[in-house]
Amino acid sequence: MKITLDAGDFAQLADFWTRAPDITRKRLMQFVTVCDLRLKGALQENLPKGAAGAAGLAGSIQTEEQSLNENVIGMVSSALPYAQYVEFGTRPHTPPIQPLIDWAKVKFGLTDAGAKSAAFAIRNKIAKKGTQPNPVWRLTWQSYQDFIRRTFDGAMAAIARDLAGGKA
Repeated sequence: MKITLDAGDFAQLADFWTRAPDITRKRLMQFVTVCDLRLKGALQENLPKGAAGAAGLAGSIQTEEQSLNENVIGMVSSALPYAQYVEFGTRPHTPPIQPLIDWAKVKFGLTDAGAKSAAFAIRNKIAKKGTQPNPVWRLTWQSYQDFIRRTFDGAMAAIARDLAGGKA
């Protein structure tokens, strides 16, 4: 997902890169880092937790920022292979049973036998209907657009101040 900028933003940013690449890179890195950390926190708050309070998907969220020649990028991601299935849902399939048993024990406080029974029922439903999407990433991104825009505008103003010799 990307931020939408108008042509004036591009012209001003290109001018900043030309006039003061180090200042521009520093301020944009600060902008990207602040946004990444805010998005990470929101995702960790809203994504599913693991069984027995384990990290689960929420605990797998990581950020990475990189400064390139004339670009600064930030990423908020999860390395867990099932993250996409939570976000987009799944078609019918037969998941492994043990993670469902573990989850049912914790979620419902069931005994081994009860958890196994619940897990098989859940697996049968998934095999017939798949899983519904839980679009936490998309909704988080959408809900933070104003914050991202304001933070970007603040970064642009800070670059202009720095170029004018103002205090950072």
